[in-house]
Amino acid sequence: MPILEPPHKGLSQKDIVFARESASPASRKGGSKKGAFDLQINGNHVPAGSYLSHLVLSCLEFIAEGHPVTVVPVEDEIGTQEAADMLKVSRPYMVKLLDSNALPSRKVGVQRRVKIQDVLDYKAREKEARIKVLEELAAEGQRLNLGE
Repeated sequence: MPILEPPHKGLSQKDIVFARESASPASRKGGSKKGAFDLQINGNHVPAGSYLSHLVLSCLEFIAEGHPVTVVPVEDEIGTQEAADMLKVSRPYMVKLLDSNALPSRKVGVQRRVKIQDVLDYKAREKEARIKVLEELAAEGQRLNLGE
């Protein structure tokens, strides 16, 4: 599958300004932060809240912050460094996750490959676990009247 990359490494100031204006809440229906916006591709209206609408808005928000964007199919595989970058952990920690089977991987020669979807699933599971612990701590704090 092809990887869609920016035509050049850096973003122009014009690109960033356009993305800021396009992704701003004022440019979307109802002006809400999470709301949809009008999107037309080749004259066809893309329904608000659709997968494509969400994808384009997410890309615009990153570009508005000055970050280049690369679109990669989630079934593609990446190396341990790219997986570590996605999880914002070190490569050695990523290798430990793979060694402990927290994430599935396969070897290609001496290198390990990880499916992007598996990395995203792991990230979501970890986020859910963190939220659950925070909720439990908040409930315990309420029970012990620590907020007063």
